[in-house]
Parts: sequence; C-alpha cells; structure tokens
Amino acid sequence: RTAGSSRMKVASENEGNDAGPSTSEIPLASQKLPEQVVMVSCEEDVCLPQAPEPMGATEANGSTKLEQLQGIKLRGPYPSQNLVSSSLLWAQRPAVIMIVRRMGCSLCRHSFKKMLQLKFEFDKIGVDLVAISNQDIYAEDFVQDAWGGLPLYIDEEDRFREAMGAPVYKGLWLCKPAVIKKSCTVSVSGGPKDINKKANRVGGDLVIANHGIFFERNEDSTFSHTEPSVLLKAARKARGFAE
Repeated sequence: RTAGSSRMKVASENEGNDAGPSTSEIPLASQKLPEQVVMVSCEEDVCLPQAPEPMGATEANGSTKLEQLQGIKLRGPYPSQNLVSSSLLWAQRPAVIMIVRRMGCSLCRHSFKKMLQLKFEFDKIGVDLVAISNQDIYAEDFVQDAWGGLPLYIDEEDRFREAMGAPVYKGLWLCKPAVIKKSCTVSVSGGPKDINKKANRVGGDLVIANHGIFFERNEDSTFSHTEPSVLLKAARKARGFAE
C-alpha cells in the first residue's frame, strides 16, 4: 500500500484466467481485522485496553510486564522495617500503586491527597491503595499529611520505576507555566532534605491484579499523577466490572 492511500489492491481469486490475474479495490474500512487485534481507545492522553472480556488485558499504555514487578523486596508497610514481596500487594485483590518521586515535594503530595478524596470508591469495589517510595525521608510526615495513614512501602533498589522506564526529570520543567501555576495553588508541606540522586526520576501509577497489569503511566513533565477518576476506571476493569 502506498503512503496516504485509503484503498488496497488485492489479487483476484480467478488467477487461472487466460487474461491473467486481475485486481479489485476494496475499501480498507470494509476489511475485517484479524481476531487477535485488540482495539484501543484513548482518553485524556491515557490508553485503556478494550479487551473482549474484562479480565483479558495484561498491559495498559506501557510495556511493563507483570513478571518484572513480582518478587521485588520492599520494606513496610511503614514504619515496619520488615521485608515483604511486592507480589503480596495484589495477591488477594487488585491494587492501585502510586509511586512518589519524593515525599518532601508539595506537588507530589497534592496528587496523593487528591486520591484520598475517592478512597471510598476504591473501598466499595475492593481495590487497595498503596504508595511506594525509594527512600524513607519524610515518610512519617507524608503518611499522615498526604496519605491518610494508608500503606507506604520502601523500594530501596527502585525496581518499580526501573521496570516502568521512568525518565529522569529535567530542571527546566520547574520553569513551565503549568508547574509554576500549580505550585501556587497547593499547600506547602514537606521539605528539601530528600532532594538527591534517588529523587531524579519521575513517579508513576499502576493498577495491578494477580492476573495482569491493567494500567500504567509515568508522571508527566508537570509532575502530575494520573487523575483519580481514570485510575478508578482501570481498577473497576481489574475487578471485572463492565464498562
């Protein structure tokens, strides 16, 4: 097919004619897609899988495999120093995993506070909310101020962000009008003690069940996590609810 063409030529079934093979034009719109193709719809720059069955998708808008996130050693839930396997977080029921860039960041905390506003909706469908950080500086204050006492685990080796391919953020992002505007609207909390090499990658969000990853997204250049309503939609899908 040539670039920009909206039609495709196919060989005629009657290739044995003396006149030689002929061609007919079939509009692409009328062609049947292979059954294994899964169409994807996009909303607000976030793609959710439209599988034939609610539990059929194992990836969302990323390339992380469930196997990459299983068996990661985490400390917690904070303040516990016990080592646990990451697989336990979604073994019994799906979980929304929010990975915080740094717990002393007011912008980061703002996204977690927004999630708490819909906590009752996640409770109703049986989905857990879990935070993960790669360091424990400001952990106690973060859990109380921004996370309502919900579970926080420490991923000291940063395996989650590594698996998700979380990019290193650029200092120029802090000068973006959208970032400056947001900074003026959030309450100031936390502090700068956790500004170090461990905080140079963006955070992100996952919706995981024991049968697959239903959603994943890294923070964007305005340091914004996924809207809670979008995560709720993916969580409902992970629980097998119809759209």
